[in-house]
Amino acid sequence: MAEFEGAELQRVKLPDLVRQHLTTKILDGTLAPGDPLPSEGELARSFKVSKAVVREAMRELNALSVLDTQQGRPSSVRGLTSEPLAFLFQVGAVHEQGYRDLIELRRAIECEAAGQAAERRTPEQLEQLRLCVEGLADNIPRPKIAREFDWLFHLTIVQASENRLLVCVFEALKAQTLAAQELLRSHRTQAEHELGVERHRVVYEAIRDRDPVEARLRMSVHFNVNPADLARIAAKMRRNRK
Repeated sequence: MAEFEGAELQRVKLPDLVRQHLTTKILDGTLAPGDPLPSEGELARSFKVSKAVVREAMRELNALSVLDTQQGRPSSVRGLTSEPLAFLFQVGAVHEQGYRDLIELRRAIECEAAGQAAERRTPEQLEQLRLCVEGLADNIPRPKIAREFDWLFHLTIVQASENRLLVCVFEALKAQTLAAQELLRSHRTQAEHELGVERHRVVYEAIRDRDPVEARLRMSVHFNVNPADLARIAAKMRRNRK
C-alpha cells in the first residue's frame, strides 16, 4: 500500500524489551529503591525469554547504575541515579567553555523548574527556601557555608517542580556547581554577595506568591553572569592545567 512505502520497522531486541519493562516498573514506583529483583530464572519465565536475555538486560541496567548487583546477593533497585550524567558533565567541564556551558544548562533547567515550583511547591519546601535565603544572607563572610545554602536553595526548587528527570539531571551537576561557586565567591565584593542574596530572595518571593511567570523571569535574571566572572574561571582553569 502506498501509505506504507518507505516505512521501516525497527527490530527491537529482546534484552531491550526486558530492560524497558523493568525501567517502566521503576519509574512508576512498582519497583522502589531497595526492592530486590526476582532471580534470573524467575524473570526469564515471567518474560518467556532465556536467562541470557535477562542477564544482558540486567547488565545494561547495572551499567546505568539503576540496579545494585553484587556477587552472591540478589540484585536490587537503586532507582533513578545521576551517576552516569555526573561523569559526562565532569568530562565536559575540563575545557574553558565548561563553565559557560554549565550556566546555560542550569538556566534552561532552573527557569522551567522555578515556574513549576511556583505551582507545585509544598509549604515545607517554601519554608526550606526561606531558610536558605536567610542562610545565604547570614553567611556572606563564610563562603563554604553560604555555598551549601546556595546549592540547597536551587535543589529544593528543582525538587519542588516534581519532575524526577529534572532532579536527576540537576543532581548530576552538583560537583561542577559547587566548584564554580567556590571560585566565584572568593573573588566577589560585599556588594556582589548582597546582590546575589537579593536575586535568591526575589525568586523565593515569586514561588511564595505562586507566580510561575515571575518565577521564571527572576530565575533567568539570576543567571545573568558577569563576563568578568567567566574570564576568572577560564584563567583559573588555565593555571590548573599548567
